[in-house]
Amino acid sequence: MLPVSGWLLRSSKVLLSDYPGHFGRVWEKLISILKSNIEGAKSSIVRSNKEPDWATEALNSPAGKLAESLMNDPAKDHLEIGKGFPATWISRVEELLALEGDYRRHALVMFAFNLNWFYTFDPIWTEGNLISVLDQDGEDQNAVWEGFFWNANFPNPKLYMRIKPHLLSLVRRESGARARHSEVLSGILLAGWGSIDEQTGERYITNAEMRDVLLNANDDFRSHTLWYLEKWSGKEEEGGWGAKLPVFFSEVWPRHKRAKSSRISARLCDLAFSDAAIFSKIADIVLPLVSEINQEHIMLHNLKDARNNAVDQFPEKTLALLFAILPQNVSAWPYGIEDTLERIGVADPSLLTDGRLVELKRRWNAR
Repeated sequence: MLPVSGWLLRSSKVLLSDYPGHFGRVWEKLISILKSNIEGAKSSIVRSNKEPDWATEALNSPAGKLAESLMNDPAKDHLEIGKGFPATWISRVEELLALEGDYRRHALVMFAFNLNWFYTFDPIWTEGNLISVLDQDGEDQNAVWEGFFWNANFPNPKLYMRIKPHLLSLVRRESGARARHSEVLSGILLAGWGSIDEQTGERYITNAEMRDVLLNANDDFRSHTLWYLEKWSGKEEEGGWGAKLPVFFSEVWPRHKRAKSSRISARLCDLAFSDAAIFSKIADIVLPLVSEINQEHIMLHNLKDARNNAVDQFPEKTLALLFAILPQNVSAWPYGIEDTLERIGVADPSLLTDGRLVELKRRWNAR
């Protein structure tokens, strides 16, 4: 089954375009075999004791390859938005979704990968056959999430708002899907917070919702969120993410102690020092959010970048952050910190008598 279904996938564009009858006869035969639930029709991936990786299994399964072949059908091209799908094509999609067990899940992965596309052209069908699966706990739901996050694209506004409750609730779950796709989930939710609904003038994800997400998520999720903020804020554009940072940290980022871990403090400092243009805006806001950083996480790569002149432009604010995060154990301080302390004094000689700089230099010299 696997080599035959692989051949059908490779040949599907030509067969569906020039020999649709031949494709149909091969399709019917393969579907009848899958319905018989034979052992040889399963994925070639050997499952370990961990939760199933539905995306990898689907890619290497007959049902997954059949689903992929349908997405190559020219009959589904040039559709009118909201007008539905060709009858023959959608009936084949439904044949795969009607299969049992893992075969159905392998098909779900592939179709959920294209969830945005399905919802654009037929939201009613998509609601009844794909989105409705998110209301059911179990492996079918996990398979849909695997496909959706595998695509890793921001959904269209209507789809986003439809699945928003599911995205928010997923943050609180300790499922394999949440753990494997924490990075993509954090990006999709953060992008929703940063996007405004043109009709309502409101954020897709409100300040309160985003704060609740960050408070109830784990450090991995919060760390991914800060990574996206650092990446996106570096793009120079009017009204871009750099301009959103003060609002985010003033009105969204939680003040709870669980959000002040060593790892998160390091991420906050990396973000602050990533660009001198944004440093002045957020240094004062970030300062109350950080705590002492342990040796495992204190890298401060951006601070050591020769192109970063935040130290020279804002020496007092740099000093304030360093005094808050540098651990008592001087041996854990990042490489090059002595040069940074010297630069602070050069940039603003009045700080040479500042108790914080004096204390940091004392610790360094006493090492």
